Amino acid sequence: MKASSITFIISILVIVGAVVVGVLVEKKPSIYEGFAQCVNDSESVFYGSATCPHCIQQKADFGKAAALLPYVECNPQFATEGELAQCEEAGVTGTPYWTFPENKEGLGRISLEEIAAGTGCQLPEEHKSDVNDEIATPDESEAAETTPLINEEA
Repeated sequence: MKASSITFIISILVIVGAVVVGVLVEKKPSIYEGFAQCVNDSESVFYGSATCPHCIQQKADFGKAAALLPYVECNPQFATEGELAQCEEAGVTGTPYWTFPENKEGLGRISLEEIAAGTGCQLPEEHKSDVNDEIATPDESEAAETTPLINEEA
């Protein structure tokens, strides 16, 4: 067999192997799926904006499990009328904004430990904290990592 044929076969095998590994990794559940589902079931709400960098980071903390969060879009450019009404009713003026059971609330990107404390949900054993922010109440909004909502209605 020619060297070019062997190189071609090896290249094909490497590509097929990479695709198989990619599919297996994609199907692997996130360690935060159970936690995110518990947050959803806890009657907590995560108000955010599609253009808010802190909201994007907050979702990234959950990885693929972010899709399970009780998320409400508050950006007028992307939210439905129902979502905007929910944001207004909750008094959301900046995002991310969390509401938890027992009238607790948090403004800004907060750690998964603080979300666990606010919801009563248990973090997975595999969790390692990389965010050490303290929960910010709405009165401390100046120091929190938030993005103000801008109503662009004319």
